[in-house]
Amino acid sequence: MQFRAEEKGLGLMKDVPAEDLYVKGDATRLRQILINLIGKAIKFTEKGLVTTALKAEKVNGKLNLHFVISDTGIGIDKDRMDKIFKSFEQAYSDTSRKFGGTGLGLSISKMLVELQHGKIWVESEKGKGSQFHFTIHYEIAEPTAPEAKAHDADGDIAAALKGIRILLVEDNPFNVVVAQEELEDAIEGVYVEVAENGAIAVEN
Repeated sequence: MQFRAEEKGLGLMKDVPAEDLYVKGDATRLRQILINLIGKAIKFTEKGLVTTALKAEKVNGKLNLHFVISDTGIGIDKDRMDKIFKSFEQAYSDTSRKFGGTGLGLSISKMLVELQHGKIWVESEKGKGSQFHFTIHYEIAEPTAPEAKAHDADGDIAAALKGIRILLVEDNPFNVVVAQEELEDAIEGVYVEVAENGAIAVEN
């Protein structure tokens, strides 16, 4: 998400444990949650910082991971916070005009956290930023051999794909929404056309 933060002149920070943590879990779902929450924080922050923090605590033989994505953005009134995790609802009527709406990213994140028996909540104050928290209990795994890390060229790839047309073949409505959200957040001006099955895709 670094290039998206830089485009808006924002600082993108992280505060994570120095030691390596090894757990058994769904890496894809965790990545989707983090991309959704960090992406929304960047979208609703005009200046300042977006910070991702992680705390780990052993509880009953498992590792409890507590993520906090905080921003210095527009914030949310207390009486509106119960709405932001609901599908198709927005915290403010003027938000959609100025920032493009909260969309489905937060409701999807809530669903993905709860599918892993976790918990998600928000703390915020209007005009003073927000902190999105989620916790997931993971089984502890044995350390693995270190993997070679490839050069991170996400920013270059996103720039090269700007305005691309994508045919998405998927018959599960939930998967369609997740894929569209991910693609629209990652690629500027992307156009996604959906086909419910292979036969329809071939016709297109």
